[in-house]
Amino acid sequence: MIQLISKLKESFDLIILDTPPILYFSDTQILSAINDGTIIVSKYGETDKESIIRCKK
Repeated sequence: MIQLISKLKESFDLIILDTPPILYFSDTQILSAINDGTIIVSKYGETDKESIIRCKK
């Protein structure tokens, strides 16, 4: 995956990886560690603060 992302960076300015929820799938945790940034999307009033803090860690 690291090689794939490196190759894509040669051709594209921005690469977006849409992944399943970070707390429930290890693939997402691995991908978030090898990219340049992560956007956490949550639903106001439904996602508890502790879950967002765990995602950030």
